[in-house]
Amino acid sequence: MHTLLLQPKEVFAKIYLRERIVLSEFQKFQAALRNFRKKTSETESEEFNKNLVADFLREAFYRGTNLVNTKERIDLAIYSGKDSNSEVAVLIESKSPSNKTEMIQTDNLNKKAMYELVGYFLRERINGNIQIRHLIITNNYEWFVFDAADFEKIFYQNKTLLRDFSDWSNKMMLFAKTGEFYKQIAEPFIEKSEATLPFVHFDLRKELSEKQAQYFFKILSPTHLLKLPVANDSNSLNRGFYNELLHIIGLEEKDDGGKKTIGRVSEKKRSAGTLLESTIYQLQQCYIDNEEKAFDAALDLIITWINRILFLKLLEAQLIRYNKNPSFKFLTINHIPDYDALSELFFSVLAKPEKSRAANVREKFQGIPYLNSSLFELSDSERKFFRITGIKDASIPYYGATVLLDGNGKRRHGNVNLLSYLFEFLDAFDFGDSGEDNSGFRTEKKDLINAAVLGLIFEKLNGYQDGSFFTPGFITQFICQETIRSAVIQKFNEKYGWACRTLIDVYNKIDNPAEANALVNSLRLCDPAVGSGHFLVSALNEIIAVKSELGILCDKNGKRLRDISVEIENDELLVTDCDGELFEYVPANKESARIQETLFSEKRRIIENCLFGADINLKSVHICRLRLWIELLKNAYYNEDGSLETLPNIDINIKCGNSLISKYPVAHGRKITGDKGDSVRIAANMRRYRDAVKCYKREHNKENKAEINRIIREIKDSITSLVQLEFDFDGQSSNKKKIDEQNLFRNSLEWAIEFPEIIDDAGTFLGFDLVIGNPPYIQLQKMGAESEKLSSLGYETFNKMGDIYCLFYERGMQLLKPSGTLGFVTSNKWMRAGYGEKTRAFFLKHNPTLLVDLKENIFDEATVDTNILVLKKELNAGTTRTCSIDSEESKKRSVFISRDECECRFENADS
Repeated sequence: MHTLLLQPKEVFAKIYLRERIVLSEFQKFQAALRNFRKKTSETESEEFNKNLVADFLREAFYRGTNLVNTKERIDLAIYSGKDSNSEVAVLIESKSPSNKTEMIQTDNLNKKAMYELVGYFLRERINGNIQIRHLIITNNYEWFVFDAADFEKIFYQNKTLLRDFSDWSNKMMLFAKTGEFYKQIAEPFIEKSEATLPFVHFDLRKELSEKQAQYFFKILSPTHLLKLPVANDSNSLNRGFYNELLHIIGLEEKDDGGKKTIGRVSEKKRSAGTLLESTIYQLQQCYIDNEEKAFDAALDLIITWINRILFLKLLEAQLIRYNKNPSFKFLTINHIPDYDALSELFFSVLAKPEKSRAANVREKFQGIPYLNSSLFELSDSERKFFRITGIKDASIPYYGATVLLDGNGKRRHGNVNLLSYLFEFLDAFDFGDSGEDNSGFRTEKKDLINAAVLGLIFEKLNGYQDGSFFTPGFITQFICQETIRSAVIQKFNEKYGWACRTLIDVYNKIDNPAEANALVNSLRLCDPAVGSGHFLVSALNEIIAVKSELGILCDKNGKRLRDISVEIENDELLVTDCDGELFEYVPANKESARIQETLFSEKRRIIENCLFGADINLKSVHICRLRLWIELLKNAYYNEDGSLETLPNIDINIKCGNSLISKYPVAHGRKITGDKGDSVRIAANMRRYRDAVKCYKREHNKENKAEINRIIREIKDSITSLVQLEFDFDGQSSNKKKIDEQNLFRNSLEWAIEFPEIIDDAGTFLGFDLVIGNPPYIQLQKMGAESEKLSSLGYETFNKMGDIYCLFYERGMQLLKPSGTLGFVTSNKWMRAGYGEKTRAFFLKHNPTLLVDLKENIFDEATVDTNILVLKKELNAGTTRTCSIDSEESKKRSVFISRDECECRFENADS
């Protein structure tokens, strides 16, 4: 058997490698390690030293969380739970420090210690234990740590070894004559095996450097050894943060027939000082009499304000980390004592270049950059009603389970000023600065609140009223990988006449990185029910990762980023250097600055050129834009003049409207037309529109932006006034007549006009390369008049007993280029319900290249059986591929369906 000695950083999940160790926890570990090394004795028995191993593990990590004890004849085990009723998760073979004969070495695993460990593993697996995560051999000084996945592949999946072990087990009382197993089975197998067994090795006879000690800490931690989700999982809702934030706002989560919604706190529990109650009071005093309308208006205002504050919390963390200086903290009650100061921060600081700010403002808010984000422009609601200065300072009671503690370590209680409470509450979490001291440790243990967690919370704040749910990261990542990689390969094949099947094939043929980069940038992708923008963020990450794999990530001078690697883990983009260390932006380092600037520029280009979205809910549109700004903020960099690079105007790519309703028919190659002369004017206006949009995306001056926006509206109005309105209802005209035209097309989304990037100079609709997403799930029969509207529009998948997501499939196919791809995750009821007959027939006209029936519910807040369906636009082209999702997070068993089964399910409503 061959050995492969790995460096510790090679075995960590990248997201865990990035996580900083809390200083107090590391100090506890160091103390336990010193005690362990001091007590270890070569003159004492194996049993004595084995007990020291158990004590060390308990003291360092596992006391009160996981049982560390023996199991039958197994030397030591770490259990998956607190008692022996749980399964064993880590197997440990312990040898005396003086027993050199039986102890393995880094270049020789064919020793008794390995035979014993293999025996433990095979017995546990045969007895049905699938929870084993790692295996350890130690003599107190040396520690060999193996991944159970390698033992599974090399030992358990070897049919000959498994048969020999089972035969021996059945003939003998288990381990009664273990020598026979060692000599006749394990030793010859290991001797002859050509397999390579990787492991990590630590030698405590040598003094560990601080870095090595940190790696040893992480190797033995429950997160790694038990393969637990990283504490700050970006796809998990932080309930403590979420619930206390709702309390501060004045909202609570409610169960509405099995669906979680957000609503106003019940009257008897309300506090007049919350953001919501203060805002409703002011609205009812001066603007709105109706309480329900006042609630809706108040929530719209509050979400705008909270979005800004959370965005600024991420910015604050970024500035602290970049400058290694906690003085960059500005969201404090000392800096911002009241709502007037907060409004000043929004509109007199963030909304203005530093040179345009008043002198007193510049002095008060030094170092806070101008970001050029419309997030800090007056919203429509603020123009209509008031800014945050319109509500009064007030106090509210602390949340009953508040994260904030008093001097005695008890939860705080009583009343507190709301703004002070909000800032202290946010400070109790890690927004990316990690609370590091100069040695790189975290001074406090704080839960991470990153962009993905905020996206989940933003989605929930919308209340699911549109039938949309936050899609788990492993689903968005999977769909983006499946569709984007295929589309990129297709682009190169079509452009150059290649026949590449993989990205490696494409990589081997690229000889002009700049040209290849431009070709990838020509990808056009849309989510027609964008929600919080999770799919677009996953798509952004995937395109960056694809560019890295193709070797075409280049700086502004055309020089490749050769010494970094980009990959996606846990739906997050992770960048590592040539040594495997996670990239960290250091402004003073030229190479680091070059990498950071390139990543920012590449993200900006992709967001501007490749990513598009729409949603009927204006709040969702704002949140999606915010998510994309946050993704850019992650790679913001300092220019030579010391200013932080401003953000582009990416908001124009995300539109608000009903994706299913359009006045003008949508199809590839279809042109919006007018009379003979009008068609010429329409084409000229489309060119002006495209140029105006390009100008808008790069304009940093607020007044100029407003003027360009006015011109864009004027051009669009001119186009619509010239277009001949076509009603192509495929025989549904009688229904149309029942519905007032103005009512029918209220809030319509005009795909034929809205996105000039997919419309040519003659006004011809070209379509998207990709349409992806998680469309809403709403039964059409429950939509009343809205369902009647949809029935009049000629959708061939429409069935009054059906679901709106079926119409999104049809709309998605209409939006595609002829060779485009659609990838949705939806309810799987279309596969068996009677109403799905039309949908199944529709799918059979196209090419279902992948069908993944997830069977079980993947959403935390709703009971929906789901599947993933990927369709190609061209008719009946190819076969359905079977594959699997490798998702440790989901713990779901997925059923993958072949094309034959796929056709059967499509055609037979009763299957």
